[in-house]
Amino acid sequence: LTRLYTALADFDLGSEALDVDWNEEHAVRFREAMDDDFNTPLAV
Repeated sequence: LTRLYTALADFDLGSEALDVDWNEEHAVRFREAMDDDFNTPLAV
């Protein structure tokens, strides 16, 4: 986790990065995978 936190320390998400169009195909598939008993491997 330390390497992950270090890599992300200077990463600026900005406010636009948080806006998700949940009607977009990839977002729909991601949500379905996460809703399927928290199927993280499929979501990733």
